[in-house]
Amino acid sequence: MVARLRSWCAIVVAASCLLVAGTGRAQFGFDFPTGDGAFTTHATRDEPLWEWFTDYLDDELYGPLGSAVGMLVVDGTRTVRGRTQTLRKAGICTATLIAGNRALTNAHCLVGPELSITNAWLRMDFHSHESQITDLAVSIRPIDIDYALDYAVLEVLDQHEYAPVPLNFGAAAFGESLFIIHHSAGEAKRISRRDCSRLNRSYDGKNVLAPPDLRPRDLDPSADRFHFCDTLGGSSGSLVFADQGGEAGIVGLHFAGAMKDRDERTLPEDQRVNLFIDIQAILGHTEALQPRQPTGTLTVVSNPPTATVTLNGGRVGTTPLTLSNVTPGTHAVRLGLDGFLDEALTVTVRAGEVHAVDRSLVRLDRGPVSDVLRPDQEAELLRRVAAGGRVELSPGTFRLTEALVVDANLEIVGAGREITIIQGSAAGSVLHVTGTGTVTLMGLTIEHVGEAASDVVWIGGGATTELRSVTVQGAVEGEGDGPGFGRGVVVYGGATATLRDVLIRQNQGLGLEAQDGGRAVLHTSEVSANQSGLSVSQSGSLAVRGSRVERNRLSGIHAAADAGPVTIDDTIVASNRGSGIIIRGGTGHSVSVNTIEDNQFNGVFIHGSAVVELRGNTVRRNASTGISFADRAGGTVTENLVIDNGEQGIAIGGDAGPTLEGNLVQRNATGISFYERGGGIATDNRVEANRANGIAIVHQAEPTLRQNILRNNAWNGIAASDDASGRAIGNTIDGNRAHGIYCADRATTALIDNTLSENSWYGYGVGSTAGCVESGSRFARNGDGDFGRVGTP
Repeated sequence: MVARLRSWCAIVVAASCLLVAGTGRAQFGFDFPTGDGAFTTHATRDEPLWEWFTDYLDDELYGPLGSAVGMLVVDGTRTVRGRTQTLRKAGICTATLIAGNRALTNAHCLVGPELSITNAWLRMDFHSHESQITDLAVSIRPIDIDYALDYAVLEVLDQHEYAPVPLNFGAAAFGESLFIIHHSAGEAKRISRRDCSRLNRSYDGKNVLAPPDLRPRDLDPSADRFHFCDTLGGSSGSLVFADQGGEAGIVGLHFAGAMKDRDERTLPEDQRVNLFIDIQAILGHTEALQPRQPTGTLTVVSNPPTATVTLNGGRVGTTPLTLSNVTPGTHAVRLGLDGFLDEALTVTVRAGEVHAVDRSLVRLDRGPVSDVLRPDQEAELLRRVAAGGRVELSPGTFRLTEALVVDANLEIVGAGREITIIQGSAAGSVLHVTGTGTVTLMGLTIEHVGEAASDVVWIGGGATTELRSVTVQGAVEGEGDGPGFGRGVVVYGGATATLRDVLIRQNQGLGLEAQDGGRAVLHTSEVSANQSGLSVSQSGSLAVRGSRVERNRLSGIHAAADAGPVTIDDTIVASNRGSGIIIRGGTGHSVSVNTIEDNQFNGVFIHGSAVVELRGNTVRRNASTGISFADRAGGTVTENLVIDNGEQGIAIGGDAGPTLEGNLVQRNATGISFYERGGGIATDNRVEANRANGIAIVHQAEPTLRQNILRNNAWNGIAASDDASGRAIGNTIDGNRAHGIYCADRATTALIDNTLSENSWYGYGVGSTAGCVESGSRFARNGDGDFGRVGTP
């Protein structure tokens, strides 16, 4: 088995080496050669050093720990040349139960080339091929994930009685014993302990086989995060334990290897190592591994019963169903039963309470068989759609050479969007709703094919339209802004469209546009892989709840200066190549309790004269700024978590002046930045552990900072420079690595009644030309003293 695996897996990177459809590419997209130039598990040794875990099931040390270790398996889909492939067991790693309903693994176990994960589970008790195995469903939406530290905390959805691994920390001197329990190569559980030790080796950082964008940020030549334990692909996510005389402590999380032999490019002896992330670095970055918060209960009932239930993308059982130990918060629930429309909804579970879901499913085949249209009845379909009424479609692909024009009350019901497909090749649109009627589309896919410029669905003329369990895809971009501009769905002219459980994807232009007074309402839908996700203009309005807007080539959601009100609640806006949300103008906008993450520009960008309420959002890991206000924008930013953004957590520029209250702003470059003439009020915010200043005030900015906590920032708590003014009143500023407050250049900020303690340099450091006025402050234990004249820190 070992020799065969080595011939397949020419790279050992602690990601699974299962191949996908024989493509010659490892699971998560690591290119590798084949043949003799193979990486081995242990420097130049052919004999493996691991042992089967079955020999240690009854061991007092290893047995209890190993019972909490499972094989993490993910299913997924990917799109190749326009075709979507379903991948069973697309990836295999190792994960460990840490806190009851939570498991720890590597972040890279959940990513791949164009891979979209559809299902995940932990395979427990896989000690041998004769073992009685238990599969625990796992949410595909991590509780917390960090690609820079390469960890993910997953929610285990099934109830179980496995004892979690206690968070006991270990330490091992170089050369002392370690051990790893893992599912390397997707095999039954193994333990690596012979010759398993921590290494003190020189290292240049160049030969780690994990891609540069997946290398943990604590990967430092001085960090000595290396070990010499025997691993293979699939060992990703396994814990590294120190064997401390019969007791075990967690040292780190294994993530990659850098060993190979039988190759002219053999690494030097002192670089044949495996790597782990220090567990303390992970615990210092996440609260998700702390003791569990109180949970709630979810009951799900359907009519008829036996519907499959998925929770946050993972299958959890069939109705009637009761789930205890559900993490408080918002969850996506889906019910599916053959012959009925899928039912998707968003539920909010509260600690100590029972949330009940009771749904009557809609049957797809209520009409007589003779009245169900077949794919070869194109002319009859066009006639029936024009006449209105109810039209039922059989499974199959309906190919149309002209658009379906709807000018009457109409209901079109397919047999399910995976099996009933309407394909149109005409220019302009596939389906065009006009008039003032009521139109319902259910259980089908509407797709444009061919090269003619076309939108997919146009809804106008004052019509009221509902799309339910529908996929819209394939629009081709043309010139101008009329039909044929490449949009998935267009709502205009006073029309209203409600989309429930709708997938809008792979359109060359916008996913959905509401314009010219049109109103769009999205519930539990997904808008992905379009040019931009959602766009609102010309008094159009938009409401989004419980949906996903992700992986679009530009922004996720964009509201133009002339847009009507936009409401976004309980939605994930992630991994878009522009900003997550852009609002350019208008009032009445509300953005609440969303997750806005991993976008390649800003998380939220508010500018023009827009007035927006942002409340309770998580805004994290966006490449530029988390929340940005510019021009004359205003509004309120309340109780948001703004964390790990590449530049500022919150930035206020131009003449913008929002109110910031009760936000937690952590681990950004700068916490909050006021620049140009930015102002407004910041009160009761916690601004902590940012990589530069906690709050920076530059140019002619003049904010009021009142009763904020500025703590443990890498530079100053507050830094005012250029011609900045404004006031800082009653703030607590402590533990910052430079000054508590730094005032430079021509700044004239008023500093009143602040408390400054335990800052590494001065409590208050002032440049020779600055004109800041300080009064009433309290100082304690600042490194260089309470007050000092300084240069630029």
